[in-house]
Amino acid sequence: MTVAEVKELYKGEYVDLEVYKPLSKGYYYPNHFHGDNCVELSNCSPEGDYTEDMEVGLYELMDQSEYNNTLMANCDIYADFDDWYGNKNAKILCIMIK
Repeated sequence: MTVAEVKELYKGEYVDLEVYKPLSKGYYYPNHFHGDNCVELSNCSPEGDYTEDMEVGLYELMDQSEYNNTLMANCDIYADFDDWYGNKNAKILCIMIK
């Protein structure tokens, strides 16, 4: 699947999208999201770090609890979706490219 296809799969179910790349590949390619095994990418610059047609290796729709226990696990702060998005039940679509 591509980034665009995963976004379409979850269309209307998420309030934010985060795209990551793994810190290792091959045999040790991550099988789950965690702050220790990936780094977030951006598409804000004209050249961008990722494109919609990149192949996806892993994706997950996360609620606040899952997000805090995976991607924010090593942080000194915790995500507060009510504060961030105005909805404590909001979900973030997390994608890891291959």
